[in-house]
Amino acid sequence: MHEEAYKFSATAVKIMKTLSCKFSGYDVLDVGGRNVNGTIKNLFTLSDTFTSLDIFADEGVDIVADFSDPEIVNALGIANKYDVTFSTEVLEHARYWRTMVSNMVRATKPGGWIVITCATNNRPPHSAIDGHPLTEADDEYYGNISIDEFKVVVDELGVTPIVITTREYPDDLYAIVRK
Repeated sequence: MHEEAYKFSATAVKIMKTLSCKFSGYDVLDVGGRNVNGTIKNLFTLSDTFTSLDIFADEGVDIVADFSDPEIVNALGIANKYDVTFSTEVLEHARYWRTMVSNMVRATKPGGWIVITCATNNRPPHSAIDGHPLTEADDEYYGNISIDEFKVVVDELGVTPIVITTREYPDDLYAIVRK
């Protein structure tokens, strides 16, 4: 995750805590939470429960699973479990990102928060594995997500947008929605 995505995530946590009037004791799910170049774990307190889920096993990953699988929420028994579900700089690497967002909503408790950062517009394709620029030789999916596409998914899922915006550099989409 790059610095701007981390800063948005930190701001999202402050907004969430202020609007919820709850400052600790969160159950947090970080989807795509493998530490490639930064983690959001330090934005939460020791009294919070933090779970990292990723398709790759790595240090700090608690659950290895494909969150784009439509049945994963049921298979893991995590429906309506988390107070907040994060995904930072992951969706552009997922062919079925809409299913991932739907699963994030399903895993979040009613009244809970979903925070997402992802690439949009003109971000150059880059690897989910190590961030290097992708070439035709790489066997990885990559697709920037437009704000219009994202808003349609949010509307279809019936969640309440708090913030959905873009940033020109580094061509990011930032969202905070409430279930």
